Parts: sequence; structure tokens; C-alpha cells
Amino acid sequence: MDKKLEANIPIYIQIMNKVRKAVASGELKPGDRIGSVRELASEFEVNPNTIQRSLTELEREGLLVSERTAGRFVTENRAQIEELRSTQAEAAASEFREAMNELGYDDREAVEFFRCICRQAGKMTQKMQDDTIKSSVIYADLRGDLQTVERRGEIMREGKLRLLEPEPVVVTEHLTKRFQSVTALDDISLSIPEGRIIGMVGPNGSGKSTFLKILAGLYAEYGGEVRICGHKPSAATKAVTAYLPDKPGIPYDFTPEDAIKIYEGFFRDFDTEQCREMLKLFDIKETAPVKEMSKGVVDKLQICLLMARKARLYLLDEPIGGVDIAARDHVLDIILEEFNPGATMIIVTHLISEIERLFDSVIVLKNGKVEAFRDSDSIRMQYGTLEEGLKEIFAGREI
Repeated sequence: MDKKLEANIPIYIQIMNKVRKAVASGELKPGDRIGSVRELASEFEVNPNTIQRSLTELEREGLLVSERTAGRFVTENRAQIEELRSTQAEAAASEFREAMNELGYDDREAVEFFRCICRQAGKMTQKMQDDTIKSSVIYADLRGDLQTVERRGEIMREGKLRLLEPEPVVVTEHLTKRFQSVTALDDISLSIPEGRIIGMVGPNGSGKSTFLKILAGLYAEYGGEVRICGHKPSAATKAVTAYLPDKPGIPYDFTPEDAIKIYEGFFRDFDTEQCREMLKLFDIKETAPVKEMSKGVVDKLQICLLMARKARLYLLDEPIGGVDIAARDHVLDIILEEFNPGATMIIVTHLISEIERLFDSVIVLKNGKVEAFRDSDSIRMQYGTLEEGLKEIFAGREI
């Protein structure tokens, strides 16, 4: 696949389109294995979560199938691949038609010109040309079949797929929080859609933890509006929100087994077996007392409990601060693998260089205000690395 990416189109959409094109052209054949998230992230030089999102969307379309231990593969459904080829042909035909129109040719002249090119190239039979034209937006337009055009409305005139933005999981309007004379959050208005992992960064005292606590329902008094899945913070939103504070919240005399029982009782969306599987991955014994664990192990335990929930909103405050450097990549891989693409995750961190690969977007807070809310890949393309870009934003030198 071509690895070149453009700056003005969302990265995950470009990667999806490249996979579609590779399948439609036969470069990727039915049953072929797709590279792992880490392999593709390295090849495209983007963060793994962008790859994860692209592949998950392609699974939803049915173009890819996933086998948990073996990886992802191109579907062997021939009818679906043929439909994809037809869609790709329509997109290419639409792009060709627009280019011809810009040069002053009408639609019929464009069709005739297309036929001539194909005959000269000798790459298509007459029947193939006719089938392509009849299945294309060109033919639909010439017939005046507006319903066909509308049904193919996902195809933009440039031949790029237009995806509707998902509904926001979090919406804040003029959110303000004061502690006596200190303004922790100052007039924050944000809309955060589902399927995103958002990094929230900023200096100490910029309001990051306060923001998470309001979303978690721990602070009830504030100015402005907050909506989680369309509702004000309440018992209903707590049921779909998984919150990991920056300080351990598990009693020292507990064991992981005790914590699991508490979570089973409090959260209907808690998956006990999934939690136990993650504990095994981290080599944490269910009978080990928390008081005998290091802070890093307690952090891993809390992440297992958190990620075993099927929440709509995950809030993580410095999740790997106590984890030793050698184990951090493993922890981040678990978070990425267990993340539900239909949910939203906000991570507060100072360890930008180590955790940035997870981020789809970044919110920068400074003195309680939103300094920037940008796509992380666009920052990387502009500044080289996310960390360098954030330094420029912090310094007020953003281009």
C-alpha cells in the first residue's frame, strides 16, 4: 500500500481508503492477513490508536475480519469485495467527470473521452467499459437518477469518503469552577465525540484533574453546562463513566479478589473474566494484599478494574505515573487493546512522550482555559513530534 499521507484529510480516513483501494485492486486478496496495529503504525508513522480506529471501522464495514489470536484478515466474502470495487469505480469516475467539467467538457463528452482512453490503453474490453460507466455516478447523472446519486452520497466529488462525525459523548458549555478566589476552570466549551482517546495536558494547576472530577460527578457545584451522553452528571452518568483517580482508591487491606467483588456489585457493565485475564497478563495474583504491592502494581490493578468495564466514558488521571519505565509500553498496549471504539477516553498526563501514541486528539489547558484542542496527527505533521508541537503551543508560538 502507498504510505504517503496528506495533511488536510483525517489520517484514519486516509488509511481506511488505502486499505479499501488495496482490496479493490487485488493488491490485498481475500484471506490475506493485515499487519498488526504496531506494524502499520510504524509503516505509516502515525500513532497506533489511529490505526486501531481505522481497522475497527473496516471491521464494522465487514471488509476485515478479526481472529483474536491470529490478527485481522481481508474478508473472503466475494460479493462484498465486488461491491467495494464498484464503489471505488464510482469514486474514480466521479473524480474524472469533475476534472473534465473543469476543463469545459460536458458529461457526454467526458464519457466518450473515457472510452477513447480505455481503447487506446487496451486495458479494458468494451463490456468492461460499459459496466464501469453504467455502475458509475456518471451514468446515474446522465439518466437523472437522483436517488442513485443520493444513495451514493457518501462519495465526495473528489472521490474521498465523507464520514459523519459521531455523536458527542461529552459536551461542556461555558464550564467554570472556582475554589474561593481561585478559578480552576474558566469558561470551557468542548464537544468530544465517541471513539476517541483524548490527551489532556497542561502545567500543574491548569484544571485538568478538576475537569475529570466534574465529569466523574465528584464536584456538583460549578457554572455552565455539562452533558455526558446527553445527561447532566448524575447517578445515570456515573453508571456509564469509569474514573481512575491519580491516587490509589483501593483499601490497603483489600486483595484484587476483594476489589473484583466490589466492582461486580457496583457496576453492571463489569466483565469479571476480562479483568482476571488482564491480571494474568500483568502477573498479579488475585489473593495478594494491596498493602504488599508497589505503587506501579496498584496502578496496573486499577487499570485492569477500569478497562474491564464496558463504559461509554473513561477518565484516567496520570494512569502510568507509578509504573516503571520498562512496563509502561505493556500497560499502554493493554489500554489500547481493551479500549472500546464506541466509547471515549480522556487521559490526563505529564508523560507526553511516552503516552502520546494513544492520542487521537489533544486538549491543552492553561490557567483554566482551553489553549488548544487539535488532532494529534496534524500536530505531528506540523512540528515533527507531538511533544515539540505542545511546547510551541504552551509557549504561545503555535503556527
